[in-house]
Amino acid sequence: MGDLLAEKVGDIAARSPHAARVLERAGIDYCCGGKRTLDEACALAKVAPTELLAALADAPAVPEGENFVEMPLAALIDHLLETHHVFTRAALARLDGLSAKVARVHGERHPEVVEIRRAFEVLRDDLTAHLFKEENILFPYVRGKLEGRTGMMLDSASGPIHVMDHEHEETGEILRELRRRSDGYTPPVDACGSYQALYAGLAELEADLHQHIHLESNILFPRTMALEE
Repeated sequence: MGDLLAEKVGDIAARSPHAARVLERAGIDYCCGGKRTLDEACALAKVAPTELLAALADAPAVPEGENFVEMPLAALIDHLLETHHVFTRAALARLDGLSAKVARVHGERHPEVVEIRRAFEVLRDDLTAHLFKEENILFPYVRGKLEGRTGMMLDSASGPIHVMDHEHEETGEILRELRRRSDGYTPPVDACGSYQALYAGLAELEADLHQHIHLESNILFPRTMALEE
């Protein structure tokens, strides 16, 4: 028990989707806060360590195709692109219109949705630029390294990874602001269908980004740096 409490939550989440889901339900940040120990994360989230340890111990076998720690790097990049990048772009496009509409229609009575719209605009622009850099700079470099190509535009992945990690932290800050301003994505009693759809969509985006950032910061990036070494 003591050994697990001393482990980093990012490493615990990397072991299986079950572990990541347990941490998610407990409100523990295992992506941007993945470098904290489990003990530190429990204290921050005000979670009883004994209950969390019991839930983590009750782990099923990792489903085939979901062992991202051992998955070939090229396959992991394909998963990120085909699953999380596709989802993020579609969600941003849908929520852009929804957040603008809800802020316009309900902003006077519920000023928090105006602030949510502003925070979402920053998130949208940041993520759009972030995905572009991954798809056109970092991921091609990793593929080239795996294939033994020379003459690539980068000499090392360390610079881009440092930038990506910093941007992940900024994304985490915006997600926390969105959750705080929306009262945990709980719509008010007078919320219309669009209002409810906006909050549900933001919650889905948050959950997917947590897994997306976790796969990159806690698995892809360290394995890329190990590849270079």
